[in-house]
Amino acid sequence: MLANGRPVALPVVRAGGELAVAGTRIDVEVWALDDPANPLLLVTRQGASRSQVVRIDWPGPQPQAGVLERALAGKGCRAPLDGLYFPTGSAQLLPRSQPALDAAAQLLQRHPDWRLAIEGHTDNVGGAAYNLALSHRRAAAVRDALVAQARIAPSRLSATGLGLTRPVATNATLEGRAANRRVELVRQCR
Repeated sequence: MLANGRPVALPVVRAGGELAVAGTRIDVEVWALDDPANPLLLVTRQGASRSQVVRIDWPGPQPQAGVLERALAGKGCRAPLDGLYFPTGSAQLLPRSQPALDAAAQLLQRHPDWRLAIEGHTDNVGGAAYNLALSHRRAAAVRDALVAQARIAPSRLSATGLGLTRPVATNATLEGRAANRRVELVRQCR
């Protein structure tokens, strides 16, 4: 499970059994968050059909501005821009991406000398060429939003897609694939 883009282990309660519907028996299984104040089904399985929550995000008091600044000012000069949302297979930023875009814009306004490369990354589902193009379109969408909404000079931002070539987690799990679908900011350090 990823919470705000970070792997977490959650306490769960597991229940399973057999369900009979109109004479047909189906094996069922559910995994629920072990927190009565926050009921949430994390995994459900009915026969061969399975669904699983792999990521939960919620806004903090000031979305990641300080975290971004520390990471980009440090030796690595790289930070994931968590909180960006796109429909599957699309490069259209969803409205709930606005807090992350605002944090990046504030950072760029505080550091007018910074130039950032915006890198798009994908998981390994689909072809390599498709993922490369999708990752580039998503990075370009972030760049274009910062230019249009925050009036950041286009010369300060570049966009590139790296597709599935730089995973940060295994692509063998749902959680790993979710972590690999990301946009990163890279400061051009001297």
